[in-house]
Amino acid sequence: MPGLENVTRGIADAIDRTLEHGIPVVVASRCRAGGVNGVYGTAGGGKQRFEKGVLPAGDLPAWKARLKLPLALEAADGSAAVSEFF
Repeated sequence: MPGLENVTRGIADAIDRTLEHGIPVVVASRCRAGGVNGVYGTAGGGKQRFEKGVLPAGDLPAWKARLKLPLALEAADGSAAVSEFF
């Protein structure tokens, strides 16, 4: 079963501030299989996070997403283009 990408209100606020500064945020699941799904629209819910610009890591585990993000930042033409890699 994939992850739902729900976070606490404090983490959601930190993610929002990070995105406001133009810094991409990638979210990965710790579940054994599957990616993250934005289901819940509450303040910390995955649906709202994705609507605000958080990038899902797809089926990549977190450690691979952490390796891919700096490579994407280097290869992309600006942080907005990072989404092409995820």
